[in-house]
Amino acid sequence: MSVKACNSGDYLLVCAIDFGTTFSGYAFSMKHDYIKDPLNIATNNWIGQSLISQKAPSTVLCRPNGDFHSFGYEAEGKFCDLANDDKHHGWFFFRQFKMIMHSQKELKRATLLHDHEGKSMPALDVFAMCLRYIRKHLLDAIDKQGMSLKDNEVVWVITVPAIWSDPAKQFMREAAVQSGISNEHLILALEPEAASIYCKRLPIDRLAAGSTLPGFNPGITYMVLDIGGGTADVTVHKILSDGSLTELHKASGGAWGGTRVDQAFRMFLKKTFGSKVMKRFAEEFHIDDFDLSMEFEVKKRRISLENTSEITVRIPVNLMVLFKEETKRPINDILKRNGFDDKVTIKGDKMRIDANIFRDFFTESVESIIAHVRDILRSPRSNDISTILMVGGFSESPLLQDMIRRAFPEKTLVIPHDAGTAVLKGAVMYGHQPKIVTSRISKFTYGVNFHRDFDPKLHLKEKRVVIDGDVLCKDIFLKFVRVGDTLKLGEKRSHTFIETFQSPERKRMIEYCNIFASTDPKPNYIDDENCWMLGRVAMLPPKNGWPDKIEGRIEMVFGMTEFEVTVFDEISGQQFNANFDLLK
Repeated sequence: MSVKACNSGDYLLVCAIDFGTTFSGYAFSMKHDYIKDPLNIATNNWIGQSLISQKAPSTVLCRPNGDFHSFGYEAEGKFCDLANDDKHHGWFFFRQFKMIMHSQKELKRATLLHDHEGKSMPALDVFAMCLRYIRKHLLDAIDKQGMSLKDNEVVWVITVPAIWSDPAKQFMREAAVQSGISNEHLILALEPEAASIYCKRLPIDRLAAGSTLPGFNPGITYMVLDIGGGTADVTVHKILSDGSLTELHKASGGAWGGTRVDQAFRMFLKKTFGSKVMKRFAEEFHIDDFDLSMEFEVKKRRISLENTSEITVRIPVNLMVLFKEETKRPINDILKRNGFDDKVTIKGDKMRIDANIFRDFFTESVESIIAHVRDILRSPRSNDISTILMVGGFSESPLLQDMIRRAFPEKTLVIPHDAGTAVLKGAVMYGHQPKIVTSRISKFTYGVNFHRDFDPKLHLKEKRVVIDGDVLCKDIFLKFVRVGDTLKLGEKRSHTFIETFQSPERKRMIEYCNIFASTDPKPNYIDDENCWMLGRVAMLPPKNGWPDKIEGRIEMVFGMTEFEVTVFDEISGQQFNANFDLLK
């Protein structure tokens, strides 16, 4: 897919979709409303069985033939009804599947998602289904307000974690286009950047208790800690004199979001009840399994460092029945054997957990976040950080907030009241001002494969090749940018080449070069240990075919949330349609 900067000059409306690991939502604002009040942003209220929220679960249900059925609370409700009647077999039910974009090392168009029963569907189709549903839901909400807009009058913004790979971003873009969103009117916004843009404008009465307002004035340097359900994204921004932002430290992070706490609780349950029991419970009692997850979620959101009393979690009766069937042993004997003694007890359907044991479920996630933040603060580029801005759904956890305050007492902690929707609302603002971030730090060294004259003093002998009588060194990593480089918005780097054509070749597509990335600032060869191929650049022939010879220039544009690739003919001045493909 060819990625080009969004052409949004005549837009009237910005629509943003925050597709999260656990929850998703949308927001929008008209251009004229943004000019009057940038914080005047409309969101949707999603209605569940017993709650109303600005986000819906990132859950999708498909019929046995693979057709989309429902999304969010509706999907969960329908699946529970099917399971209650034992009619759910064959249906596809996907939850928290966004993490495949982070965990899959080689993301492909053919990458599969596996549902609750192990059945699979193409991940691209599932993502597109969800985006199509959310897009339609948003457009229906706008229609109800009496607004009639053409496609070219709408800018779409979809949020992505800053730590995502370049192929993952292209994957999300292709899913969005498959859902009906125009490629030319689509922007990908990095989640911590969107949150930063939003919080920079917040008045003091929109901050959570315990936060202080440092004044987001020109010159201030602050860290954005975006912690959602799946990932923790960290970046460092400085506000410039004109109010724009520059990135001082490359975006980084890991899979340390709220789902890591859920996983720790599930491991505790497996240790307590046994893996076989928990597997049967998840397969045979879907509704009870949902209820247990929701019960834990409620308790998880309330725990803090100050809690001293036991945390009570309701255990489904069917889980206890399965345990007795499989083990025929008293549950409290198992608890004592696991070393919990009186710190964890079960009476009837109530499990009482010592507050310290419950806090242990957070340990891996919180300690990973704190260790990573410490590493960034040690960087010379982070010397002036005075403030830590916490956003994302998991940032609303009192325990996480307490631990961050304790770990960094010298820093000012800022948490908006609506930390869970800060990214979503900031994405709308970013759509109105996509040039507000004026520079970014390159996460990798980027370059292309190249041949140059062979020098036995410099080059490995196994890289020596002879082409048309010339002795060359193959597999040279020709660098365009280095990891850690500061790249201005739209900064261009280029390389020239010569291509000749015989008559039969003039209508064929040319795979000009492969794009490579590396964590090494100075890689020598494309097959060095820390290098990998991102994708390839292919040139489609002009309408009348290729000329006899091209003196070309391949140009890469950096400093944006995605980078662009364009190929030019220096002789004719013609720009070729370069297909920059990162997905194998």
